[in-house]
Amino acid sequence: MPSLRRTLTTATSALLALQVAGTSLGFVSWWRVQHACMEQRRIGDQRQALLDVARKSRELYVHQAHTFIEGGPDHLDHLTDDALAVDAAIAAAESVEGPFPLVLQPLRAEVVASSAWFEREVVPRVREGALDRETAAQLHRVAESHAAAVQATIDTSIRQLGEAEMADMARVSEETRRGWVAVALVVVSGAILAALVSARLAR
Repeated sequence: MPSLRRTLTTATSALLALQVAGTSLGFVSWWRVQHACMEQRRIGDQRQALLDVARKSRELYVHQAHTFIEGGPDHLDHLTDDALAVDAAIAAAESVEGPFPLVLQPLRAEVVASSAWFEREVVPRVREGALDRETAAQLHRVAESHAAAVQATIDTSIRQLGEAEMADMARVSEETRRGWVAVALVVVSGAILAALVSARLAR
């Protein structure tokens, strides 16, 4: 009887230890999965904010392009509002929390430089009616280079977000696997201990 009692006590203690260890590992894994999922949602918010910057930037360029194509001042009134809208979108993107801060100062600097250049080199010619086709084509190419630089900066940030999202997805997969391993550890170990105790009692 004392031997049987010791066997039962040892088995019960071992089972409890395994359950505690497995449950702890499982909780840690599920917590990490939840954290990674939260980061993925924040990455999505950052991506959406950057796409809004890209959309507002395209609207600014479209009005610039129409100015070159038409050669008249009809679109000039939109440009100031468009530039302010782009700056507001950049500020909104910078304020979105994520796994890493969006550093958009170069993008803002490019937009400011583009708007200043347009105001200095294009607007006076348009208002004076001195924007001939050849000059318009040359200036249009410069505007295109500014727009391309803005888009390249946005694309770089979106690519970085994509890399961070892929890393989070891999972490979710790994932590999920660890969680199921912990569950299996508890179940299998409990079954083995139960079988050993049953065999001992059958003697």
